[in-house]
Amino acid sequence: QSDRQSCNEVNKWIINQRAILHKEAEYYVTYYWSNNRKSVALEYPSISLGLRIKNNRSNSISIEWFEAKFVGKRVFEKKRFKKPRNINTYTILEKIIMSEPEWFAQLVRDTEEELVRIRKMICILSGIKETLLNYQNIDCS
Repeated sequence: QSDRQSCNEVNKWIINQRAILHKEAEYYVTYYWSNNRKSVALEYPSISLGLRIKNNRSNSISIEWFEAKFVGKRVFEKKRFKKPRNINTYTILEKIIMSEPEWFAQLVRDTEEELVRIRKMICILSGIKETLLNYQNIDCS
């Protein structure tokens, strides 16, 4: 019984940590959008980069960059940027922002730096959860 209790406690901790990371990711997405809108009057970038958080099937989150198309105040995805499943950064970003205004390139770099850290932590939590499930499925009879 105490083994099951311990597993439940670890599961609760994982859920709590994911919620904290989700809030932190929301902060950086908001930071990106507000600073992007504020600074656009300085020098307009040639590409509209969007940033969003999506919930995925495993009750975790995905933090994604995409090429955005604006219609009024609404944002639509024009093109999704891909990143390998177990890689926590969008390597294509550096290439995309290379010829963009410095304020925009720095905003993307600063935001992505924080998001890489969050993605790594989410990945580690997923690994802990998977290991815990494997542990619980071991037949101890």
